[in-house]
Amino acid sequence: MITLVKIGGSVLTDKQRPLVFQEEYARQVAADIRLSGTVPVIVHGTGSWAKAVGRHFRTEGGWARDATGFQMTALRIRRLQEALAAALRDEGVMCSPMQANALFHRTGGVLDLYGTGPLEHLVAAGVSPLLCGDVLVEGPGTFRVVSSDTVLLTLARRLEVGDCVLATDVDGVWDEDGTLLPEVARPAAAADDNDRRDVTGGMSAKVTAALDIAATGARTTIVNGRVRGRLRDALARRPVTGTRVLAPGARPPEPGGPGAAPGRQDRADQEDRPQDPEQPRAAALHPAGAQ
Repeated sequence: MITLVKIGGSVLTDKQRPLVFQEEYARQVAADIRLSGTVPVIVHGTGSWAKAVGRHFRTEGGWARDATGFQMTALRIRRLQEALAAALRDEGVMCSPMQANALFHRTGGVLDLYGTGPLEHLVAAGVSPLLCGDVLVEGPGTFRVVSSDTVLLTLARRLEVGDCVLATDVDGVWDEDGTLLPEVARPAAAADDNDRRDVTGGMSAKVTAALDIAATGARTTIVNGRVRGRLRDALARRPVTGTRVLAPGARPPEPGGPGAAPGRQDRADQEDRPQDPEQPRAAALHPAGAQ
């Protein structure tokens, strides 16, 4: 079975300062992957590295306006991918950066893989494929922004995935009362207006993608990638603070079972844990239809 890891752009980049790479967090995530003993397919977000350029060159429907927009966005993405690959290498994780245009195509508006062979071959050899959100060539002079969440979901649907862990800059999914949810099994809409300015969809899109991934049968968990050991424990199926994402109709994990998240926690319970002062603890999500 394949393991998927999504490293959010919010973990690797600075939301306020474009082209800033958070090397400390990248190395921490890399160390967690190595210590977990897994060889995952790794997908990373692009955060502020690509979004500023992407917004400028983006039209309705996610199309890039021209070849200049495609090249500028792709160049920034490659630089970020190379920086993460170096951090993974330095922490002992063998990886192979790959470009979306070499692996994916769109048919009838749906993203798909040309084939799973290259990815499966690398994993079998102990090498983690490294992919990311990208700009896909649709045809002559036609380009489209493809989010890392869409890439992740496509991989989950085409590969035999046992585990999928999404590492973000928050502890998991909170309800509107400020309670960390140990599991979630229905769509939710993010309360943060930042989603409207995010060309790749924001937190609400991530939860929706996670639910779709869980529906494939993959054990799906959202954890804080900026807290050392969280990603490692989730990959090892140990108890971990975070949110388990369940397929609709699935039974919740047994309390205290392997990999089960701790019970509900109030935000106040998190105050004693050292944390980046500029880092939000979690994204507040509401059930679909809530105001």
